[in-house]
Parts: sequence; structure tokens; C-alpha cells
Amino acid sequence: MVGAAGNAPTSGGPAPAGRARPTEAERQRGNAFTAAAATRRFLRSRPAVRDLLGRWLGVPAAELRLAYTPLGKPYLPDHPGLHVSWSRSGPLLLVGAGPSSPPARHHPAPRRPCGNGGAARA
Repeated sequence: MVGAAGNAPTSGGPAPAGRARPTEAERQRGNAFTAAAATRRFLRSRPAVRDLLGRWLGVPAAELRLAYTPLGKPYLPDHPGLHVSWSRSGPLLLVGAGPSSPPARHHPAPRRPCGNGGAARA
């Protein structure tokens, strides 16, 4: 699965209909960044990831739990057979998920959208 999502809210205010908003843990983690731009990017990307994965899995984004291994690899505790990954490059966010192991090598996102709908502004 590769998908696209629009911008998610950056504040604790109401989320647009059908959109996730940052969880309390995400807000705390995002507010720990020293650069305001990094905070905004983080607080937009995490709800967008949950929106995309939630739609794909048929789970409300607000109920989709993201967790991280000690090395920082994201995973979905309620979906143990599913591997997830995402990458950001500037304003683009690419999300991938599937039953197979993730690729062993990181491939940077293209500098411009490739037109396949797999990238989103975050």
C-alpha cells in the first residue's frame, strides 16, 4: 500500500471531518523539537500517516496505534504481520505498508512529485 493524504492539523483544535489530529504523545514529542518547522512537520505527518493506514486497514485513524522499536522502527502493535514505513522529503510524505519485510536500503524521495499519487504534502 502506498497512498497520499492532505495536510493534517498542527494544533490541538478540532480536526477536519475524517482527519486524525496529533495524539498527546505526538504533541509532546513534537514540542520537544527545537526548530518550529520541525515541530510543524512532525505534527502534520503523524496524523497523516494514521489517516492513510487507518483508511487502508478500515480502522478509525484515532484508534490506530503507532509504536516504535528501541531502534526507532515504526510498527502497528494491533497488526503484527504488517510492516510500515514512511519517509519525508521537504513537504512530501510517502507511506508504505505491506505483509513483507521492509526493504534493506533507504531510497530518498524524489525532489519533485512523480505523479503516481504515492506522495503527499505533509
